[in-house]
Amino acid sequence: MLWFKNAQVYTLSDSFEFDETTAEEQLQQYLFGPCQKQQTVSLGWVPAIPDTDALIHRSGNNYLLCVKRQERLLPGAVVNEVLAEKVEAIQLNEDRRVGSKERQTLKDEVIFELLPQAFLRSTLNYVFLNPVKKLLIVNVASDKRSDEVTAFMRDSLGSLPVKMLSSDCQPAPVLTSWLENPESAPEQVLLLPDLELSYSHNPDIKVRLKNLELESDELQMHLSEGALVQQIALSWQERIDCVINHKVQIKRLRFADLLTEQALNDAGDDKASQFDASFTIMAEMLVQLVEDIRHWFQTRQPS
Repeated sequence: MLWFKNAQVYTLSDSFEFDETTAEEQLQQYLFGPCQKQQTVSLGWVPAIPDTDALIHRSGNNYLLCVKRQERLLPGAVVNEVLAEKVEAIQLNEDRRVGSKERQTLKDEVIFELLPQAFLRSTLNYVFLNPVKKLLIVNVASDKRSDEVTAFMRDSLGSLPVKMLSSDCQPAPVLTSWLENPESAPEQVLLLPDLELSYSHNPDIKVRLKNLELESDELQMHLSEGALVQQIALSWQERIDCVINHKVQIKRLRFADLLTEQALNDAGDDKASQFDASFTIMAEMLVQLVEDIRHWFQTRQPS
């Protein structure tokens, strides 16, 4: 089954149009191929649903795509060890110092020599697209990986006018106000005792509080001294537990057992139907959650 663990949320511009047949043909030109001997990273599209042929899977207005990423793992310690041996050999045999420019050239040569022997690691990066809601979600944790996936999708489709979900207000004060005045928090939200604070006068100061009562004296002391919530765990409609941060990003997603049980009841015995059932339910929930987040933080609408 498929359940996202993170959600990097993007909004699509109103000019974006999506035709499944055309997109399928475009993605076919960028199928996944294993890393070549001197290739550090390889990206390519694979079927969104296991044991099927289509690269794009549709459920209502929701589409699922999958980018496979393979990289060669070459530990820096190994590179530095071989590089040090080469530098030492030059210094001993030629009785001269190796400069920084030459050292960098030697390092590039070492990487070139070792790369074919490096271990391979593959990951599947799922993309959820809803053209009607102008919504695109990437199931990755880091901004860098999310940028990589969306850039590859843009190259494949020829155009992808997206921007990260952003806010007209500052989310940190809104999240902080929920703690200061619990009645101001949305009805469908239950705040959980897992949060990170920072101080505006010194953003480098980070305070992580976990398994601490939200009404505790320690937390109230930080708030009274001007601390702002940078991220906080919450339960939404008793269906999704997650962490919302000051960038309006959704991390550490966990879907309630009742949703996973519903997907199992809706699915057949094969993996394809199980993926379809879980994706259908997950997509519906994520669309609703993002709509609520837009309301909470008065997020900008796509243009």
